[in-house]
Amino acid sequence: MRLIFIYALLLCCLAGGCRIMHSTPVVPDTTATDMRHSSAFVSDVTIPDGSVMEPERSFRKTWRVRNDGSSSWAGVKLVFIHGQNPGGPLESVLPEVKPGDECEISLDLAAPASPGPVMGYWRMVDPRGRPFGDTLWLHIVVNPDQAR
Repeated sequence: MRLIFIYALLLCCLAGGCRIMHSTPVVPDTTATDMRHSSAFVSDVTIPDGSVMEPERSFRKTWRVRNDGSSSWAGVKLVFIHGQNPGGPLESVLPEVKPGDECEISLDLAAPASPGPVMGYWRMVDPRGRPFGDTLWLHIVVNPDQAR
């Protein structure tokens, strides 16, 4: 009898008429917020792309970004993700920024000793570690002949 029931259930499902009912209701995960994190690059405040630097020169890179999501940036970090990290932190906690507001994000960095192009990339991550928004980058050229 059990085998007949299983066979009938299988035929029903294959025909597309089978519905599986749950004894307990399926509840969405309420630990995740319904709000969306997002960011938009606005401008390079300091060190525009292609800036020429003398080797080992310390500098502060600053980007202007806008919170174009629907939630505040509470517990959000800027995380280095790829390329060359010129002496900066691997991650940096950002201040809380409300939706629609802009802020400046700065990192203290140093040009490497060897000459040539340097590219580094950073992303924002939410408190759960999920990346979001525009990628921020640094592009400099290290030239030993560059005067201070």
